[in-house]
Amino acid sequence: MSQQVVINKEIQLYQEVSRKIELKKVWTALEAQPNPKQLEIIESFDNDESKNSYVLTIGRRGGKSFQASIIAIRELLIPFSSTVLLCPTYRNAEVLFNATLKLVQQLGLPIVKMNRNQFSIELENGAVFAAFSESNIEAALGRSISLFLVDEIQSIKNFLHIYESMISAMFLDYGVRESGILYTNTVIIGTPRGKATEYYEIYLYE
Repeated sequence: MSQQVVINKEIQLYQEVSRKIELKKVWTALEAQPNPKQLEIIESFDNDESKNSYVLTIGRRGGKSFQASIIAIRELLIPFSSTVLLCPTYRNAEVLFNATLKLVQQLGLPIVKMNRNQFSIELENGAVFAAFSESNIEAALGRSISLFLVDEIQSIKNFLHIYESMISAMFLDYGVRESGILYTNTVIIGTPRGKATEYYEIYLYE
């Protein structure tokens, strides 16, 4: 007798709704105008089910925080999603948390729980967002992750170790798309600092 895989109802709802939440519509709702490079990311996010990993190279003062926050907002619109944001420092995590919170408030999304000290938000739809610095990423262990968002990767010293030994196993709970790709998305954002870096290796692999 074959064993049947039972899908959690919350995960099933996430899978159903995630197909309907377009990144393009989030930009529109926020009355923001994407540039050509951002339009490429939007197109891939919304239409390419064969892809779930993105590496974005953005120069200084290129609006990294805003772009990361919009991607986080798109995920927060999906019921029972779980976003983990990794930043190099406590200060970076605070900046991204505040930027995301600002957009949550701009869209009037109902917050049921918030911890400003731990940089976490839970919405009425069950979606959660939490930001961590490199030094306290272990606090994220045990979570399920539907979006792994990384900002300022060029300043994270042990990213590959963190990814391979702690984070990647938490991607499995949200299941696999019909294309065979995990539902969990990974978005890595940074500013290049030469070729002798983990970031450059990841960029080449991508």
